[in-house]
Amino acid sequence: MKSRISISFYVLFLYVFACYAQEWPQIYDSASRTWTNMEQVQQAMAKSKAVFVGEKHDHQWGHCIELNLLEAYWETNGNVAIAMEMFERDVQHLLDGYLSGEIEEAFFLRHSRPWGNYQTDYRPLVEFAKSLRLPVLGMNVPRRYAAYIAEGKDQILFAMPKYEKNFMADELLALPGKYRDRFYEIMEGHASPEAIERYYRAQCLKDDTMAKSLLEFFKKNPNACVISYVGSFHSDERLGVVEKVLMKNPSIPVMTISIVPVEGAVEDPEQYSHLADFIFFAPGQKKATLPDADFSE
Repeated sequence: MKSRISISFYVLFLYVFACYAQEWPQIYDSASRTWTNMEQVQQAMAKSKAVFVGEKHDHQWGHCIELNLLEAYWETNGNVAIAMEMFERDVQHLLDGYLSGEIEEAFFLRHSRPWGNYQTDYRPLVEFAKSLRLPVLGMNVPRRYAAYIAEGKDQILFAMPKYEKNFMADELLALPGKYRDRFYEIMEGHASPEAIERYYRAQCLKDDTMAKSLLEFFKKNPNACVISYVGSFHSDERLGVVEKVLMKNPSIPVMTISIVPVEGAVEDPEQYSHLADFIFFAPGQKKATLPDADFSE
């Protein structure tokens, strides 16, 4: 076991070293409207039970930051779990089996439907958890469920047996308001209004299901903290999954982080202050924040 842990930490060391070989990002504290540093972020994390990190999925620099944030959160409270949009609830047994050493990585990857950039971008998070015996939650709804909603085939979900329904939220709350407005604004021109509404409901099913996963974990582990990794559309402005968690349990101390790719030094960070409690500006191609509108199986 010691040798396996040593190998995992060696791999993580190389990953972190590659990250630090670049200039550290600018960090902005939205509450105080000032530039800040990682030490201050870590102090804020120590007061939070649920930390949400919003990413651009293809932003390499962002994934380096995510690993550093995980390490910082773990240092403040060793009783930390990791929750990932990138794994779905119906593969939780495979995640658990791999983390415990009961199954080999090849088997785990063959059957858990990892994202295409898992090896380079998300494996370091899982290996960190494995080395320290931290839980990892696959918190997302199975993609095929979201596809049924996006295609207007809700009846398939209603007809599912009870054990399969457990892999999704108990209720779908596709609410009006700012989140819906943002979704429609981005999707306008890419589909008909009827299709956009179906896509919005599928997006909300993801948020509702991820919120369910977190709330279930907190109920079973009241003293634990969770750091969640999601696409930034799911967490920016405390909407999406953050809003759904706080609707169910408004007393949970929540902290949000948004990682924003930029192509140079940021001169006016205040224009981003609405996104999250802390904004990490890191080198990368600037892109619009998009919902996960691909609901294909």
